[in-house]
Amino acid sequence: MNIRFSLYYQIAVLFVAVSVVAITISGWLSYHESRRVILSQAAAAVDNVAAAIGAGLNQRARDAREAMQRLAANETLCTGDSESIQKFLAAALFSSSMFNNIYYFSPQGPLVAVAYADNRDLGQYAGENYLKYGENPATANLYQDLLKARDQGSLVFSRFFKSDSGRLMSSFILPVQAGGKLKGILSCGMVLDQTSRLGKSMEAMKPAPEACIALLDHQGRVLVQTGTIPPECIDAENLFLAYSMRAAGYLFSMHLVQDAGLEVCVGMPETSVTGLLNHLRNRIIFYMLLIAFLAVISGLRVAGVLIKPLQLLIAGLRQLRQGRAVDRIEHRASGEAGEALEAFNELNDKIRKDAMLNRTWTDLWNG
Repeated sequence: MNIRFSLYYQIAVLFVAVSVVAITISGWLSYHESRRVILSQAAAAVDNVAAAIGAGLNQRARDAREAMQRLAANETLCTGDSESIQKFLAAALFSSSMFNNIYYFSPQGPLVAVAYADNRDLGQYAGENYLKYGENPATANLYQDLLKARDQGSLVFSRFFKSDSGRLMSSFILPVQAGGKLKGILSCGMVLDQTSRLGKSMEAMKPAPEACIALLDHQGRVLVQTGTIPPECIDAENLFLAYSMRAAGYLFSMHLVQDAGLEVCVGMPETSVTGLLNHLRNRIIFYMLLIAFLAVISGLRVAGVLIKPLQLLIAGLRQLRQGRAVDRIEHRASGEAGEALEAFNELNDKIRKDAMLNRTWTDLWNG
């Protein structure tokens, strides 16, 4: 018997080959599906962080708007008494940590009263007139917002900025009305948060140690950041280039904080999950090799179980062909193999009976 082409090895090789192919395909599919899920979960974590930070700042901005609206509803602002208005604004600023500064202009333009949280000298603001803000490029945008609030008769978000004291600020403008008439215009700088405290919160919320989080103004300038933003994503004017994040291999999300006039940007390099993906790949390869080894052992075992009845049958037929006595093959088998053994045993019994009869007749004849 040529072992190389024996049925035993054909069955073993076929079983092992099918098992290895199935294991390889299932391992490949498992890895790529797991990789897709891990990357999608990482991207979702980036989105969730951006949304969470944005939601907190949005709530602060809404609180600031409500504080301004309550301030504008006070009857003191409609009296026209500059001294009483000044005292009221100072008291309002002192009683709420949200107000950083409050300006109150008359409809005609002159400044009626002003208050600052840092107790600065307010005499420098005497004689200010918002109608002259349009002549100065530094205050031209504020001038347009004041006119917009005056003409629309509703609250206007002006801008978002970082103060010299390290506070994140939003500026709102709200007209004061009574009896359908414009009595004055409030311009308030509202404190959203301290940059140091917000920076610590952002650091704690990073989805990975290598991630970066940045707060941007409406022009895309970085106001607060934690983590290292790729150098290619920041230009010479400190403008954030969002489209460069994906080119730099980052999972990236931007969340617009509508009420605060800023954007939250969260980026996480894909290499942050590479270690996990490599560990997953190595474990899958290890288990694939282990299962392949077990498949080889199992294949040899299964081939031996399947081929054993045929080996016994072949051995018995060879003995019959040589004219030697053959015992019954006592081996449990099912299916076609069992039928073949049963047929061999029946044939063997018949041959033995015929041989016994022939010897009996020969002995009688010779006797």
